[in-house]
Amino acid sequence: MTSKINASNAGGGGVVITPDGSGTLELQGGGVTGISISASGVPTISNPNLSGILTGGLANSVVAYLGAPVTMTSANTWYNGPNTGSIGAAGQTWLILAKGEIIWASGAVAGEISIFDGTSYVAGSYGVGANTNWPAMGLAAYYTTLSGATTFTLRAAANVNGASLISSSTSYSVPKTCWIAALRLA
Repeated sequence: MTSKINASNAGGGGVVITPDGSGTLELQGGGVTGISISASGVPTISNPNLSGILTGGLANSVVAYLGAPVTMTSANTWYNGPNTGSIGAAGQTWLILAKGEIIWASGAVAGEISIFDGTSYVAGSYGVGANTNWPAMGLAAYYTTLSGATTFTLRAAANVNGASLISSSTSYSVPKTCWIAALRLA
């Protein structure tokens, strides 16, 4: 089963992803199709047109995971998660994907996961965790042509003091639940 990601490249290419919980995400729309990300974070290229333009294949990709939970002591404040490190060069086209989970030990939490390019928040999503066992989850994607080397960072904010951006799922002990990935397309 596959979750569809409805993508748009209008006005700079921001994309918001809403998964249906099936485990695999597939990018469609905005002129880019055929990229899937499995539940374990493994990218797959099924579009032969994309496979041909991936210079060096998936060697031109970066995946960074959150190593330890980040306690967000203040509500409505952005906290840094993993980042891509400095990637790319002027004229290169990249797809940036990010996923995060936010939990609060005292109850329900609303949280936002965003991709930050060092200057602006370029894509994001919002989620609500119903209770202490179900985190607020967000996925975001951004398709862009770089003007120079850029570092993309997953950032998170929650509506309560003391929520946490978590590095592994508390519900099912799934590792690596918070990550950011970059895939060079051209």
